[in-house]
Amino acid sequence: MRTRPSYADNLRCLTEDQDVKYLIVQPTWFSIPKSTPEVQALINDRFDCSPAALIPSPPSLVVCPARG
Repeated sequence: MRTRPSYADNLRCLTEDQDVKYLIVQPTWFSIPKSTPEVQALINDRFDCSPAALIPSPPSLVVCPARG
């Protein structure tokens, strides 16, 4: 997957836009724990996906707020 052009496009969503307020994940499509260490670190640095911080959402989504 990392060799596909869309990978770089999606990675830019985590690195370029510093005004993003939420990370919205559909776990049936993307698994944070199964992502690369680089992606996990980018997500962890920018968003709080701990159970206590999650924003209420439909069961099919995970919504993590941006950190500070």
